[in-house]
Amino acid sequence: MVENSYGIDTLAEIQALADQLEDAQAEIAKAEKALEIAQNKEKLISEDLIPQLLEERGINPDNLRVTTKSGFTLEMKEFLSASVAQSRMPAFIAWLEANGHGGMVKREIIVAFNQDQEAAASELREKLRKEYPGVKSSGKVHPMTLKSWVKGRLDEGEDVPESVKWSIFKVAKLK
Repeated sequence: MVENSYGIDTLAEIQALADQLEDAQAEIAKAEKALEIAQNKEKLISEDLIPQLLEERGINPDNLRVTTKSGFTLEMKEFLSASVAQSRMPAFIAWLEANGHGGMVKREIIVAFNQDQEAAASELREKLRKEYPGVKSSGKVHPMTLKSWVKGRLDEGEDVPESVKWSIFKVAKLK
């Protein structure tokens, strides 16, 4: 070990702490991997295996209530999943606007300025003009807003545009 102005003892302490840091980071990575495996197992059991077993045995999941040995109650809950692929978002936004649902769209306008353009940026905050070529505009629908909107349309018996991917599925939950 090369001695410098810190001294050999200080460098040894730093090395020991660096080793401890490396060990801690390895423990975190191992725990994160174990968590991911456990979450995938939970999802498989709750979303696939239990609903599949109920379907195979002809059991109506809506009326199912099972108490486990440890006292938890297993119930089936219905969930709705809805999403729009990024590539289909412009068509979906156009459909929303044409059908009176444009208020769901969150719009962003992003303008990139160089450091020496602070005056122009300040001016633009007051008034947006087409003369700024860096202006980009995009729109999106928040996932929870989309899910709620799809649920409302389904509840009312209305169609959901093709650009929206949605599904309803049962999930086993413990209480």
